[in-house]
Amino acid sequence: MKRRVELWLWFIHDDLTEKLRISRHRMSAEDAEAAYPGAWRVPGSMEVAEVEVPQDEQLGHALDSWVRGGLAAKHA
Repeated sequence: MKRRVELWLWFIHDDLTEKLRISRHRMSAEDAEAAYPGAWRVPGSMEVAEVEVPQDEQLGHALDSWVRGGLAAKHA
């Protein structure tokens, strides 16, 4: 199972040089926020990638669907 992820270059504050710079690698919004709080996207730098969903995440979604389906059947 795959999902689409938006990856961007980011404007970040470099603690070493104390200057604003652009990240070397594209990151998702969640990864950028975790690594560089306050970073903002470089306009026009988005790429869309399809990434494999880990097995445990797939299992979690399947389990959630099964539980919701079971609960919906009980309340119908």
